[in-house]
Amino acid sequence: MNGGTTLHPKLCARLAALVLSSRCLLVVSSSWRKEPEYMSAFLSKIQSLNVTAPFLAGQTGVIDHVPIMGMMRQLGMFVGDARRDALTCARIQRAQEIQAYLREKDPGHARRWVIVDDLDIGQVSSVAGLEDLELGRTFVKVDPDAGLTEANVEAVRGVMERG
Repeated sequence: MNGGTTLHPKLCARLAALVLSSRCLLVVSSSWRKEPEYMSAFLSKIQSLNVTAPFLAGQTGVIDHVPIMGMMRQLGMFVGDARRDALTCARIQRAQEIQAYLREKDPGHARRWVIVDDLDIGQVSSVAGLEDLELGRTFVKVDPDAGLTEANVEAVRGVMERG
């Protein structure tokens, strides 16, 4: 989503092609999943590109950010810059939401997964409790301005091949 419900057809087609060719499951964790209007637009577009059940697996839940901020205070993670502190909190929150989804849906980690996000959650890989996400191995960072590029698709395929 780019400042609203405008979806980039080329990027949606690239995502759909990746999902269908790799036969992976798509789970949405983006912040805009919380907005029914945005999620509806995305689902409509991605389904029009033949990404439907079973490939369209759902979305992560939402974790309250208040306990995360408390943890950040306890660990001395606040740097005193409101923007940077909020970004760190958002990264931890997203990682915890993904982790909670995986623990519920795939508790033994029988499936391989790749986390593709424009929020650099790789920067919080050392936060206690997030180790089982293996962010160094499973995370592909997407540029928020460019979206899902061919290089990102190849990186995702590489993660899936390595298992």
